[in-house]
Amino acid sequence: MSNKNFAVLNSLNLINKKLGDSYEKKGFNPFSDNFALTSEGVEKLLQINLQKKYVKSPKFFEESEHALSARFKLASTRAEELLAKFQNLIDNGNASPKMLEELIYIKICTELLKGLNLKKLNYEELLEVIQTIYAMSPEYSFIFKRIFDKDFDIQIALTDFVKLCKITKTKKEIEKKEDLKSLVHREYTQKTFFEKPKQTKTKEREIER
Repeated sequence: MSNKNFAVLNSLNLINKKLGDSYEKKGFNPFSDNFALTSEGVEKLLQINLQKKYVKSPKFFEESEHALSARFKLASTRAEELLAKFQNLIDNGNASPKMLEELIYIKICTELLKGLNLKKLNYEELLEVIQTIYAMSPEYSFIFKRIFDKDFDIQIALTDFVKLCKITKTKKEIEKKEDLKSLVHREYTQKTFFEKPKQTKTKEREIER
């Protein structure tokens, strides 16, 4: 493709090579228009790759090729439906930074599932997709990985993603309050125990006597 954004291309390749291919062939880009790859971002993406090797294959990998192919095909269809509903939710409301972060995650997972060749199964490829989904965000994958379950409910998953946003926001608010309390307590302690009390002139005279 022309006019490549190398920040996007490099980021997608670091997450999973299949995503880089999707960007070059189809222009797949889950990021915002002003996306930039920082040193902190590179470190985070490299950390994701390190975490992948600790993700073991799920139990359903023991199923027959036909059953496994059908499971991934269904998961891909569900992922696209979930993405459409989540995108619609964001378009119709005020999207928080956390929701936009979740949207990027869902877009990436959906693209990974969409690009699989299920007619000719490659277990290493399937495992890498699972590893990427899990390692990319443990908190989001806790919800998304249910997409492979037979009793998966899209509406419940959608609700859980929204709830996760609110829980995270609440946690951050609590942490800020706790940090403020610690700061106030620390300043009070320093003033109380470490500041040398000023003596009045009267007390100075008494000492001289």
